[in-house]
Amino acid sequence: MGPPRRRPCGSLSALVTLLGLACVFDAPETPDPLTIGGTWRFTEALVDPLRSLACTDTGVYDISQVRDSFIGTYQQTGVCTSPQGAFSNRQRGTVTSGRITGHRIQFHVPDNCDYDGSLSGSPPTQVAGKGFCTLRDSIGRLVYSYEGAWQAIR
Repeated sequence: MGPPRRRPCGSLSALVTLLGLACVFDAPETPDPLTIGGTWRFTEALVDPLRSLACTDTGVYDISQVRDSFIGTYQQTGVCTSPQGAFSNRQRGTVTSGRITGHRIQFHVPDNCDYDGSLSGSPPTQVAGKGFCTLRDSIGRLVYSYEGAWQAIR
């Protein structure tokens, strides 16, 4: 008779018990994202220091949300100033690629502007953050890089 056979650590019954406990003590579900759908009034002040351009805009976002994603539309009026003088900055368009992660939001506005910010309030009634835009002039030679603060309330 040889030495007694060693059983591997654990057994089928231990595995079944652990799987049962895993079902009972399942990891908590991810909390629902904050609700941001609706109309938000925004202001922004974006500057391109290299080209001595500054834009101050006000407008409205209309946001539609599905879980942690959102899209929408915007319209704005504003004024930009340059060494050559002031000009209107009236625009309208879409809000795309919106994401909500905890109290943070990020979204894109074609033509090449990205925004991020922190939500506050319960439910959220304010957001503040930074905007970044990269635009080319009408003949595609000069690149303008705007950056600055934006905020919105509802």
